[in-house]
Amino acid sequence: MFGNILFILTLISYGFLANLSLKPTPGGDYSVGYAFVWMFYAGGFLLFSGLLAWNMNLNHCFDWLPAPFASHRGLTVFIGWGILLLALFWSMEYHTKWNEGEFPFFMRWLALSKVHFWLPIMVFIPALYLINAECPAGFLPNLVKYSWLLGFAASFIMGLGILFAFGKFKVQQRFGHYQAAKSSSNTGDWGFDTAMDAINNYSDTSILNLLTYTHREKDERLRKAAAAKIKTYPDWEAQLIQILEKGELPDRYWVYAYMDGNEIVHSDSFVQPVARSLERLIPEIKASLKDPNSLYLGYANIEAICRVLDTHFPNNASDFRASMEQLQQVFAANPPARSNKPNQEWFDETMAASRLALGKWLREHVE
Repeated sequence: MFGNILFILTLISYGFLANLSLKPTPGGDYSVGYAFVWMFYAGGFLLFSGLLAWNMNLNHCFDWLPAPFASHRGLTVFIGWGILLLALFWSMEYHTKWNEGEFPFFMRWLALSKVHFWLPIMVFIPALYLINAECPAGFLPNLVKYSWLLGFAASFIMGLGILFAFGKFKVQQRFGHYQAAKSSSNTGDWGFDTAMDAINNYSDTSILNLLTYTHREKDERLRKAAAAKIKTYPDWEAQLIQILEKGELPDRYWVYAYMDGNEIVHSDSFVQPVARSLERLIPEIKASLKDPNSLYLGYANIEAICRVLDTHFPNNASDFRASMEQLQQVFAANPPARSNKPNQEWFDETMAASRLALGKWLREHVE
């Protein structure tokens, strides 16, 4: 009876988790609630599936395992449970997205085959039989046995693919460190050497101050070293998104400066944060242009934004067009002269360049 209750709770928690995970991740304040609910469902699935595996092992549901595995049955069940969870969580995370070269190609086929749907069927239906069969060790139908073994074989293969991706990431990470260290040799240029040492010795939890070295006008060696250092942070893309979502205009400037010449891996995750950052930019620039004492126009970085949209989001123009049109309207106005006369020439040049970049982008992305 207890095994059946755990089985039902496991299925319910997995159903809730899969239903949530297969939906698009919301942005902004909703992302906090989404993350909390996801952790609640994931915790329930971990708990109930773990208790189910423990209960099945306790009730000799796995006595039919071959001798080499049966002699260490508890360890075998624990490893099998862990591999299954790893495969299921991966399948829900990568059911639509795919980053070329991150995983072996066969993993793409598994993701497209809706492995998050058929893998639980191959495992949980035999588990229900094993829970309720009177003598599972004495007689186990081949359909039950082979379904179970095929399910765990698929999980094991996926686990190898994930392990390969993790090993590849660690190698690339070490190579990035090596390249950065190699580039930091004393060149006799005090400014360059100081900046390179700052990059190599950087230890903040936030990547924000590293972004300042990735601007396209910086020395290419500094840019490469800073980009390599940034990618040693496992959550570097999440930090970029957080700055786009919550950061002030000067901080968002450096995110666009990074993306203007450096790669992002999960570009789909940036579409909505970038769109919302453009929406926030409209009132900020409008207020800045009206203020004769404001030079925040420099933080707008319109030319870089247009290059970033073309480079990283060539198929998402419709997500940005409305905001870009509104920005064009803002820049079409004739703002008052800056009170700081020496900066007026810079201001006029930046206004003209921004207007040209906006016009060009909108002409090239007509609906």
